[in-house]
Amino acid sequence: MTLNGDNVSDYYLRIEGVNLSNFIEDTYDLSTIRGGALTLLKSIEKIERLLGELNAADVKKITSSASIGLFRFRAEDRSISTIKEAVNQCLMPGDDTLPSRHVTFVVDITKFDTDFKRTQTKVTVLNRFNQFKQLTIIIPEKNACRIGSYCDLDYIRPGRTEVFKGDEKFICSDSVVARRDFGKNQKKSFYYDLMNRFGLEVELLYDFVDTFEELSTGYKDQVLDRKMCVIYLDGNHFGQIRKTCDSDTQLTDFSQDIERKRASFLAEVFNRFNHDPRFISTENTYRIEILRWGGDEVTLVVPACLGWEVLSLFYDFSAEWTSIVGRAGLRHAGGMVFCHHKAPIHRVVRLAETLASNAKAADRARNIFQYEVLESFDHIGNDILAYRKTRIPFDLPKPEKETGPWIKLFSLSGQDMQSIQKFFHQIREQLPKNKIYQVLYQPGSPDTAEHDKALESVTKRIKKLYGPEVFRLLESLSAYFHGHIPLTFYHLYALWDYLPEAKRNEA
Repeated sequence: MTLNGDNVSDYYLRIEGVNLSNFIEDTYDLSTIRGGALTLLKSIEKIERLLGELNAADVKKITSSASIGLFRFRAEDRSISTIKEAVNQCLMPGDDTLPSRHVTFVVDITKFDTDFKRTQTKVTVLNRFNQFKQLTIIIPEKNACRIGSYCDLDYIRPGRTEVFKGDEKFICSDSVVARRDFGKNQKKSFYYDLMNRFGLEVELLYDFVDTFEELSTGYKDQVLDRKMCVIYLDGNHFGQIRKTCDSDTQLTDFSQDIERKRASFLAEVFNRFNHDPRFISTENTYRIEILRWGGDEVTLVVPACLGWEVLSLFYDFSAEWTSIVGRAGLRHAGGMVFCHHKAPIHRVVRLAETLASNAKAADRARNIFQYEVLESFDHIGNDILAYRKTRIPFDLPKPEKETGPWIKLFSLSGQDMQSIQKFFHQIREQLPKNKIYQVLYQPGSPDTAEHDKALESVTKRIKKLYGPEVFRLLESLSAYFHGHIPLTFYHLYALWDYLPEAKRNEA
């Protein structure tokens, strides 16, 4: 577009979906959660197209994440208020083809003042300021059809439309209905669009599951049936790398490179498991769900029988990744939670985030992760350290800072996952699970001085009953658990059912 007049300047526009607890985390219905997340992504893409149609030139998307978009464009100074109004109107359409009218967005524009970092900070501050000035939820229109007092899926907004999940009937709000329909209709196109954007060759043969129950049900092993794995990945030092970008071009290159790398990993997941019955449901749908995509973070859900393999694949696939800004290695902290499909998904995701945060605190220079197994409906609460102390019936080393060693001892290397899996299989072929239980929980109370002596006695008995070869395997495996034999027994017992294709001996 050609601009006329002398008063033409460069501008930055920043859009952000805010107050997501009332748009993403207000329901446990998977299709509605997916629809909310996809609405944010699609809204940012829509604004990029809109700017090209308005009185703006040289439109460029600098960066985007799961809920944020930053753009640069040239425009006449007098047209800025018109452009901002058009963007706001675009986000409030009269229908729910794209249900962005149910999101609280903030949109701000500021003139480029020759310093990229300062301008970026200024427009971000404007977003924060305007967020504080608006309501945290979009107030729905007056409910003229009073068939329900409140929405059965978000428990906040007025319910007015009947929705069926199988044979169950729910009265849902306009927001939930719009997000739910959008999530169901767009779930496959997300993957197609992502692969096509980066020219990745992936054969998507099937549709995708609608519920966590479908995702986790049907596995031949009854122990893992109806169990799923939530995986959260967070880039180490990505924020610092962004801060070193001295121009929007550098930031754009870095952001696009990260998304390209992660899309390539996702393509590898489909290429690796495209014909694996663990990945394909009996209804011929893919057993995978992406809850967050963009920026520094990724959250995905797979069946429990595939959790270890998928995370291991990520760390192997990303081992040689380097930043195109500064050429530093790109490392990720991970959090992995095995749980029942009925576990409250938002709390599980927060737990996975906490585990990744702990792994990051232990070592940001490596690809490391922490995991947790939630049997039944365990509720860990806010203190993962206190919870683990109730599960560990022996003392761990206590250096000066007590939290430090616990964080490190439970942080595992992503590059060691295949080796851990190999030793697990070898040990399980020769050592029954109930012997692991005896080593951990039968020597005595963790509060007694007798425990270490009893532990040593049981360990010797295992060596006597099952031979020195088994114990050598245990010692080899312990190298991946900080050389701590009792901790190795703990991981053996915790992960006994969750490593793929295990030959378990329950005698």
